[in-house]
Amino acid sequence: MLLTIRESQMDVLRIDRARRFEIQLLQILKAEYPGWKESYTERSLADLMHEAIVAARIMGVTWETELADFVGLYFEIGPGFQQHALVQAVFNDSSVAVNRKIETMFAKFTRGDWEVIRLEAKEPDRSAGAASN
Repeated sequence: MLLTIRESQMDVLRIDRARRFEIQLLQILKAEYPGWKESYTERSLADLMHEAIVAARIMGVTWETELADFVGLYFEIGPGFQQHALVQAVFNDSSVAVNRKIETMFAKFTRGDWEVIRLEAKEPDRSAGAASN
């Protein structure tokens, strides 16, 4: 007997895995940022996390570890950090695999670089109905 899995069944599995990843990542965010209740409701925290995941996926990030790091930067450095010229230089560097971009930034950037990125990060346009605080 040969088991055949249809594409629609694979889609259900992918959606379930993504949902479980987001639930787990939300728990990690709550643990890593114990003061989150001062700035966010549970819903707005989840919405901002989802916004960060979408931004990472738009940039080609697919590995869960890199997605989690991207989300962490979104919260620590600020939404829009990925638009900064230093970050863009890494994401535009074809010699660095797309799922190694965040790892490369951690290795390459100094604390001073991250501070400049944080100070100059542009907030994303949320006028299209994305999450807001």
